[in-house]
Amino acid sequence: MTTPKTKRDRSAGRHHRHTAIQTIIDNHNQVRTDIDSLDNSVACLQDELCETRRLTDHLNGRVAQHAKDVNANVGFAMQCIVETERKLTETECAVGILQGAGKDQRKALAQLDRYTKRLHAKQTSQNQDLTLVRADLAEMEKKFITLAWITLGIWLAAALTILILLLI
Repeated sequence: MTTPKTKRDRSAGRHHRHTAIQTIIDNHNQVRTDIDSLDNSVACLQDELCETRRLTDHLNGRVAQHAKDVNANVGFAMQCIVETERKLTETECAVGILQGAGKDQRKALAQLDRYTKRLHAKQTSQNQDLTLVRADLAEMEKKFITLAWITLGIWLAAALTILILLLI
């Protein structure tokens, strides 16, 4: 036969339940804070991705303009070669300079192409990471809903228990 519960025992039980419920509420608030932090991180990544795209577009425009300028320079040089055929020595020197500039230009274009490919790979990786974060957020949202129902059940059980204890 058990001894009847005293007011002190009931108070300790209520205090224990209140502490457990408060812990659940605190954990719920921390998870919400973590989700907000993830949202901020995703927004920062999207901003950086937009900035990277803007810079890439800007660089591509500059390269295209530079290529047009180089092509215009090559055309002018060819006209000079035709006009100054008598000055073969000077013309050969100019052609050598232009060929060296063309090689440097091709090297610069190849380097820019490699950089653009790396940038595209990084963008693809960030897009994949963003997709994973969104999936994690969706899963976390489902867990929050489940946690909310559990919390509601615990509150309801606690309220019923208190009501029953008060009626006894």
